[in-house]
Amino acid sequence: MLGEKIRGHLYQACFTYQTAKVVQIESKFIGLLYHVILVGLLISVIVWIFILNNGYQYVDHKHSTSSTSKVKGVALSSSSKNKKAVWDSSDLSGIPGTNGAFFTATNIIVTDEQMHDECPESERPGYTDCDRDEDCKPIFQPYHLGHGISTGTCNTSTHTCMVSAWCPIEDDSGATSGKYSKLKYTNNFTVFIKNNVYFPFYDKRRSNLVEDLNTSYIRSCLYHPIKHPYCPIFRLADIVGMSETKEYETWRVNDELFEAMTLKGGIIGITIIWDCNFDYDERQCLPAYKFERLDSYEGNDISQGYNFRYTSHYAEDGVTKRTLVKAYGILFVIQTEATARAFHLQTFCLNVGSCLGIFGLAPILAELILLRIHKKRSLFAERKTEKSGAIKDLLIELKALREKSDEPVEDNSA
Repeated sequence: MLGEKIRGHLYQACFTYQTAKVVQIESKFIGLLYHVILVGLLISVIVWIFILNNGYQYVDHKHSTSSTSKVKGVALSSSSKNKKAVWDSSDLSGIPGTNGAFFTATNIIVTDEQMHDECPESERPGYTDCDRDEDCKPIFQPYHLGHGISTGTCNTSTHTCMVSAWCPIEDDSGATSGKYSKLKYTNNFTVFIKNNVYFPFYDKRRSNLVEDLNTSYIRSCLYHPIKHPYCPIFRLADIVGMSETKEYETWRVNDELFEAMTLKGGIIGITIIWDCNFDYDERQCLPAYKFERLDSYEGNDISQGYNFRYTSHYAEDGVTKRTLVKAYGILFVIQTEATARAFHLQTFCLNVGSCLGIFGLAPILAELILLRIHKKRSLFAERKTEKSGAIKDLLIELKALREKSDEPVEDNSA
């Protein structure tokens, strides 16, 4: 008996098929509502995924870039502290910097003819103050924040310790207070920026020297976000000015922001943005530029701006000497943001497949309204749902059917 039941269950599991019961409702309102929802979902998918977000395209964020810059200009210094009156871009921008960046000095302190000797330390407070020789011990030790090695002797004129160092010691106490004149005309320095980007997925290369540019145009143009958006030559004061505003359309030439940075310097970011759609002519892939100030300059007076020192060594009458330059200026950091897109069959098929599931919302919403909101919802629920009797009645009915099938068949052939 048990074996027959098991065989019956296996037969029913393997050789029967179940399907959902479909109830067709003759209702203009529900039919129209269902198709409105379906069309609305279709339009939303087409507009949002395939038009606004280009769901048929593969977006490539991997790229290789290179950026080079060349600064030109002439500045003037009339300070007695800086003996050299005329400075060109080789003096002020030829200092090795970080990769993808360039520097231009706007305020410098020059200490000429330094040589190895003994001299008093800087008179700035907190360096090596002393009143007697005992304050300058131990000897032959470097001073914290100092410029040389202690000799154990106190200079009674300056009230600072004597050190063995490059003498005379640099005095930069008034560099950021306007005590010395700044370099004039650095606001009119220009920089030529050449940027190249390569998209390996599409094997495409682009340069900010776009096809419409020519030599005569480059020699005469200056970048302007509206008038000359693809000119690769930038005026430094304009870059600083545009770093303070997000709406370049309202930007006007104003050198006040640049002048405010010349004493202490600063850091400006230049971002070259590439957003290329290679479904169209690749010559339509053009660069855009964004400028922003990167250093912190508000609310904190500690180590504001940007500066560093560099030296040049030479020999005079057999004595090794050097010129020490402390340069305050603006560091311009060039960055690249690049994306490329084009039609890609695999991406298109994946997005289409994912969108098909959205259409399942149409019958769900229609049934929600039909069975929960419509005024005839009870009638629709009765027609849609088929209820069986009590379990006891169902068992009696099944038992009767089984007994009828077990009755012997009479032979009436006689």
